[in-house]
Amino acid sequence: ANACVVFEYGLRGPCYALSGACATGGINLAQGYEKIMHSKADAMLVGSTSALIVPELYADYSARGSPMTPRNEPMRPFDKNRSGFILGEGAAVLVLEDEEKALRRGAHIYAIIDGYGEATDVSTHFADVTVQGYLDSLNAALSGVKSFVEHGLLYPDKIYFSAHGTATRKNDEVE
Repeated sequence: ANACVVFEYGLRGPCYALSGACATGGINLAQGYEKIMHSKADAMLVGSTSALIVPELYADYSARGSPMTPRNEPMRPFDKNRSGFILGEGAAVLVLEDEEKALRRGAHIYAIIDGYGEATDVSTHFADVTVQGYLDSLNAALSGVKSFVEHGLLYPDKIYFSAHGTATRKNDEVE
């Protein structure tokens, strides 16, 4: 699929996609950010897609005591009365570019990436994360933006952390 986009638009430079379950989009975003920050690319198209709604996935979650939420009920992570969770399919692609270059060409800037963090967590299932895994991820992310905050270039109230939010009982407790 990556090559189809490259051929269609005549793009040049790095062309690959990494996969990391729920973190795939974030991983690809970080890779694009790194390429631009290290002058390996002027701009990057980064994104992710997920289309894994197959019977085997339902069976795996059900066997682990994580039922699917009925269609007429909302997903409610962190709610002790929830009935399960919802699997979804989706896709997103972003254009990343060096801020100065984007400003020179008059681009509308929706967000600025000032850093990120990555960590690996040893678990028995991809939806079961440990407290240490969350702490490692948060510390890595904070160290990525620490110098910006210290120099007044980033304000602590503008930092966004995304909850994993699998709506499984174990993940809710840990998160």
